[in-house]
Amino acid sequence: MLFIEKNHTFVLVKLNIFAMISPQENVYFDNAASTPLLPQVVEQMAEVLHKYYGNPSSTHSYGRSAKTLIEKARRTIAKIINAQPSEIIFTSGGTEANNMILRGCARDLKIQTIISAQTEHHAVLHTLDSLSQEYGITIRYVNLTPEGDADLQHLQSLLETHQKEKVLVSLMHVNNEIGNILDLQQVCKICHNYGALFHSDTVQSVGHFPLDMQQISADFITASAHKFHGPKRCRFCFYKKKYTFERVYPWRRTRTRHTCRYRGFTQYYRSRNRFYISLQRIRCSK
Repeated sequence: MLFIEKNHTFVLVKLNIFAMISPQENVYFDNAASTPLLPQVVEQMAEVLHKYYGNPSSTHSYGRSAKTLIEKARRTIAKIINAQPSEIIFTSGGTEANNMILRGCARDLKIQTIISAQTEHHAVLHTLDSLSQEYGITIRYVNLTPEGDADLQHLQSLLETHQKEKVLVSLMHVNNEIGNILDLQQVCKICHNYGALFHSDTVQSVGHFPLDMQQISADFITASAHKFHGPKRCRFCFYKKKYTFERVYPWRRTRTRHTCRYRGFTQYYRSRNRFYISLQRIRCSK
């Protein structure tokens, strides 16, 4: 079944997509879980592997060249989401990225209560269980509507109940199971009205939706390259520069950084952003 627009009206059309595919073809429908690398991403990564093989932490020219590429990738991402390069941290995966933020808030910002939802990714839910045991943090879950959306009235009620405490709200932007989309700007406004911090796992939206951190005003977000045709094990955290965290895993970020992954991360992201800008110009010209 497919919705199409006809004379400014959406019409439901029955579409037998499998009738158009030959039995010999394999069709990949699991892009919400992971996406294939685009040819131009592979090309850029291969170039880096061949030419920029120096250790980014080395002080010789090969190392400086590799580090320059990483910092350029950091600046590119920061520019796309309208943030500062110093607010972007690269990590090796989603669990580490969410752990870095959630544990950092518990340990360094002394958060007392975390409000989340039972529909969050396990990378968040399992971390919340651990934080509850390790730090004695109160974990509250917002009610869900029949459609699976976070009940924002209940969220406000929870925030009012815990208004005298240091609170973090953690809700994903786009749900990885049912596809519901959270109004980030509205939720940020609600949280900040009660003095709470807001973290969003935006893995399913970064690279598919334009995000402006100055407009949204989220305190923390996480994103992953393999969700939008980039390499696996390459992810970033955004956190407002006024917050500082100690290393969650001191032994992990000491290893040599994988320069080609960061280059692959930004290749598709940059071209996708150009598409958003062009689309916005078309809308504004109407």
